[in-house]
Amino acid sequence: MSPLTRKIEGWCDELRQQPGVSDDWVDEIKDHLYCDVLDQIEKGQDGEAAFVAATQRLGDQATLSQEFYKNRSILYRLVHKTQSLRAKGVNMTRKGKKGATIIAHALMFAAAMLVSAKLLQGTEHGDTILYVFLGLWVGTSMLMGDYREQMRCEWEFLKGLFGAKS
Repeated sequence: MSPLTRKIEGWCDELRQQPGVSDDWVDEIKDHLYCDVLDQIEKGQDGEAAFVAATQRLGDQATLSQEFYKNRSILYRLVHKTQSLRAKGVNMTRKGKKGATIIAHALMFAAAMLVSAKLLQGTEHGDTILYVFLGLWVGTSMLMGDYREQMRCEWEFLKGLFGAKS
């Protein structure tokens, strides 16, 4: 591996450490970086100067990852927040099941409750449907295992999501 390739790979590895970025996105940025570096080399710059110029054009990695994160859907951001919390040491596992499954379960039922409440607002069935969904959520939560542990996992996720201290 050439020194220039090692520099580019190292820069991309550092970018991967930023919260909320995906490997696919880093691979895309790496492709842009290689193209820019090669273009600068073809114009007569040496590899080191081409690398420095290309990374400066991309900007610092924290800002770059924030822009990536900001432009993603809320569901995408929630999934990556779960991964980020796990990387920070927040225990997101529960008896062999991924914490992401618990969070996805809670989010799907929350979304179903909110959408049905909005659609049925003002009708005679609105409250009834909301209570049915709430019952189904509690029932399926109990079927998934330890309800207290599930609530703890959801609480840890929400604390991390909103930056709350214990």
